[in-house]
Amino acid sequence: MKLSVRLQNFNLPPQEALPLAKKMGLDGVQLTIGSGPHAPENLDSKARQRLKETVAQLGLRITAAGAGGPEFVYDDPERRQALLTRTREVMQLAADLEIPVCISHIGIIPEDESDPVRAHMVAAVSAAAQIAADHGVIMAIETGPESPFVLRSFIDQVNSPALKVNYDPANFVIWPALLAKRSGKKYCEREALEAFIPTEGVNVLGPYIVHVHAKDALVEPSGEARETPLGEGWVRWNRFFDLLDRYGFDGYIAIERERSGDKLAQIQQAADYLRSLELHRK
Repeated sequence: MKLSVRLQNFNLPPQEALPLAKKMGLDGVQLTIGSGPHAPENLDSKARQRLKETVAQLGLRITAAGAGGPEFVYDDPERRQALLTRTREVMQLAADLEIPVCISHIGIIPEDESDPVRAHMVAAVSAAAQIAADHGVIMAIETGPESPFVLRSFIDQVNSPALKVNYDPANFVIWPALLAKRSGKKYCEREALEAFIPTEGVNVLGPYIVHVHAKDALVEPSGEARETPLGEGWVRWNRFFDLLDRYGFDGYIAIERERSGDKLAQIQQAADYLRSLELHRK
């Protein structure tokens, strides 16, 4: 099991967070390059080279980069062009840093394939995926606001070899509760888990998964979603990794901690849990 961590979750300057990742025995880090200190406009060619050298000297790899938004839902030509210009800048940075995967939140995909918003998204994501391919980078959609079935149909519709998936099983727990709250509907656990299948969704998206977020969550009786330590939520981790093995996944498992509290302790707990899980699965 190759372990990574979302560097931003340390809540520390990169020069302090990188050595900590190494000290924890992790294999790599996921950067955030859509904004912040590692955004394209904040790293000139010399800074990019220095960052590469720093990571390499620590014996780490940059396993992926979070490109963030904006959402790929615009039908306005000027806004779409601005989006694609930004995509080109981000993919060039990823190529310069030799980052294999750029993770994107593309917006909420409509279920109906005839929805005009979906058509706009297909066109925009197709163009973005081509930009990624031109730079030798994989564009990975982060799982979340739509079910695995809807995401799979969208990826099939785009039909680009450069478009893959960053699988975050906890997002399939969290998002149905968020969507129910937004719509004013009562959250139904049975319906949510049947539609979004957090663990079994690997059977739907398996061929496209290139990177994974290790995050866990549950939904309280009140209908509020809550992130938990790994192993204390609704993700069935043994089954999850069995399914990844079935589909030949050999990528990185990146620890992601978005809850408040002692980030270092949370990241260490997650790393310890995953290593223990791997030990008992052998």
